[in-house]
Amino acid sequence: SQNVSLQTLIGWHESSPGKSAFFMQLRQKIKTIALPALASPDDATADAGEEIAAAISSLSYGNKSLRALLLLFNIATILTNDSSSMRFQFKHYKGESWDIEHISAVSSHMPESVPGQKAWVKNICDHFSPDGENDEENAQYGSLHAKFYRRASRLLNQETFDSEAFNKLFAAVQKAFNKHKSKDMENSIGNLTLLDTTTNRSYKNAIFPIKRQRIIAADKSTTFVPVATRNVFLKYYSQRVHDMTFWNREDHESYQQAIVQTLTLFFSEASS
Repeated sequence: SQNVSLQTLIGWHESSPGKSAFFMQLRQKIKTIALPALASPDDATADAGEEIAAAISSLSYGNKSLRALLLLFNIATILTNDSSSMRFQFKHYKGESWDIEHISAVSSHMPESVPGQKAWVKNICDHFSPDGENDEENAQYGSLHAKFYRRASRLLNQETFDSEAFNKLFAAVQKAFNKHKSKDMENSIGNLTLLDTTTNRSYKNAIFPIKRQRIIAADKSTTFVPVATRNVFLKYYSQRVHDMTFWNREDHESYQQAIVQTLTLFFSEASS
């Protein structure tokens, strides 16, 4: 079992020669839980960053340690930032159920019911509306956005919903927003984040900019959005932000590298 009892923690504390040694023991235990694939967790001669990078790159969607890793990344993000007064909201975290969410949706499933199809089209219409809050995106992807807006508007305004036209629109949107992805990116850590189940399932397999919009709205409300999840959808980790419309390979790699750097610093502090 990965659980550590309170009595065990007390025993470690009492047997430790000092606070630093106790913290080191705690972090080593955390390392075995969040990074079980680490080749040599106790090898002081190994390059910590390279070891952590290799362990993280071996993880993919469905791995049992992903939740612990992403939770640790959120906590480490706060603990390694000396200038931040932020605290991780454990009470809210414990009070919610959580999903490992794809940042950029993989094979999105087309809604089967007409009400579901209409809701999907309305999301597209609202998001790409020229009167919406996407001025920068519209300037860069004006023709693409305008095309999807026109097609979605026509569908919604028809007296009888045209399922065949919906199928074509759905396929076109998925093709446009998945063209920057490759199979090796879909289920790797650079495309995964921690999100509360309620928010996650409210948009299901929405495209990246709609997910981004929903999560920013959730963060502005009373919903607890973990700091790293918020950072991901603000593209905080990206070295060069070309646009907010796609989650591309550069964003993917920058985010994954940020996880490596943060955890490397977090674990190095255990021995400092």
